[in-house]
Amino acid sequence: MKRKILFIPLAVLLVASLVACAAPAPAPAPAPAPAPAPAPAPAPAPTEEEVIWLTFAFSSTWVPVTQASLARQLREVEEMSEGRIMFKEFWGTLVPAEDLQTAGMTGLADVWNLDTGFYPGQFVLNDAGTLPFLLPPNSKVASIAQWRVMQEFPEMIEEFTRQNMVPLQACLFGPYFPWTSESAGQIKVLEDFEGKRLRTFGGPPTVALQALGAAPLMVPFADLYMAIDTGVVDGTNLAWASLRQGAFAEVVTYITYAPLYYPLFDIVMNLDSWNALPADLQGIMMKVFGERGSEFTGHFRYDVHEKDALAYLKEAQAEGYGPHEVYYVPQEELERWAEVGGPPSWEAWYESLGEKSALGERIVKRYQEIVKEIPEEGYYNFPDWFDWELAETPPQR
Repeated sequence: MKRKILFIPLAVLLVASLVACAAPAPAPAPAPAPAPAPAPAPAPAPTEEEVIWLTFAFSSTWVPVTQASLARQLREVEEMSEGRIMFKEFWGTLVPAEDLQTAGMTGLADVWNLDTGFYPGQFVLNDAGTLPFLLPPNSKVASIAQWRVMQEFPEMIEEFTRQNMVPLQACLFGPYFPWTSESAGQIKVLEDFEGKRLRTFGGPPTVALQALGAAPLMVPFADLYMAIDTGVVDGTNLAWASLRQGAFAEVVTYITYAPLYYPLFDIVMNLDSWNALPADLQGIMMKVFGERGSEFTGHFRYDVHEKDALAYLKEAQAEGYGPHEVYYVPQEELERWAEVGGPPSWEAWYESLGEKSALGERIVKRYQEIVKEIPEEGYYNFPDWFDWELAETPPQR
């Protein structure tokens, strides 16, 4: 009996040990997940001493649809520079428009808009872009071409630098076409130009209008409404962008869409202020302005403004002005105008260059070549700014 009693526990122990040996080892506990890397500390905001304040001045008062593109470009520079560049903005309030170029050249303004057509003889090579009937009626394409040609010909840039300024972007906005008062009648055919006193820029556009039979006059934009209203002039040549800006639906009745020429609208910077910027900030400025900014402004000042101008005409008629008539000149008739007004204005421009006339011919040839290389839709998919909310008052600083 004792042997039997002793044998049973030994068997049980043997089986138990075999079972224990056959059982799999328990899986190791998973290693704890590594702690997330700490988020990089945000770059410290520039101190007041590190901020470069630039004075931006525009020649006319704030009009949302007209000035919004530039205001947004200024914001983009501020954001891309992380606040190292900030702008003090003066929309028609720093100095009178006729004194703005002097204010910029002397450093009272750092960045400003420059309508070269108001300074005859100072930007004669750059005037090539304003030659009547030279460029297609596409402000984006024309503005890209203007910027590229300027970069190819240092003589064009030198017209700015010798006056202590550097071009940031170049926009051929428009094109310009005739608007006339009710008493003056509408321009539909070449013969309708005869004797009409039309406000325009100096240089090639003046010669073209004279050849077409008109009597061109230079009138400051601020005085133009009254000049039309009182009959000092019969009308003007302007782009869609200016219709609402000057409330011209109150004094003009007829709008003749016929792309005659472009004005050159530059954004420029005081050369000393430009040279004082660090290289990386100069790079940011040119990312926002440069060719992209030129196309951007061309898009905004035509594609967006045409929609706004036509909407504005309806608003004005609802208030008792008009009715207005918008007439689109057929291509065949427009070619008649180009044959009469184009050659004399081009020849006069070549003659004005004197010894540089051959250079002028090369510049014109490059415009003609470059516009063929640029897609009609441009290169950037800009949003339709007409649908954006635009501030009724300029940004306050």
